[in-house]
Amino acid sequence: PILDKNTSLSKAVGGRSILAYGQPPNPKQILTHTKLQISNTDKGTKPCHKHRCQLCPHIYSGNTITGPNNVTYNIKGNFTCSSTNVIYAIFCQQCPSALYDGQIGQSTKTFRRT
Repeated sequence: PILDKNTSLSKAVGGRSILAYGQPPNPKQILTHTKLQISNTDKGTKPCHKHRCQLCPHIYSGNTITGPNNVTYNIKGNFTCSSTNVIYAIFCQQCPSALYDGQIGQSTKTFRRT
């Protein structure tokens, strides 16, 4: 084996190498994932379209956002106006170089009421 040919590695393992194999994935491991899988079509921000939502008309719909310095960022999750734990950006239409950003742990609907 490779460990026996390399003297420094051979000294590290003490001249005894073990050949081990990993267990192949079972059907459960193939079909389920520990991380939430979000398809590229679901990523981005969009309005929630709930009946009395006051934020829907102001929500940017898209999967990228471009800052004042023409730097484009990909939105890596799926967010609506009722999402919680959100980092948000507010752009001023009168002064395009201005950007206000922040973070809120509650729903953005709570943010709107304040």
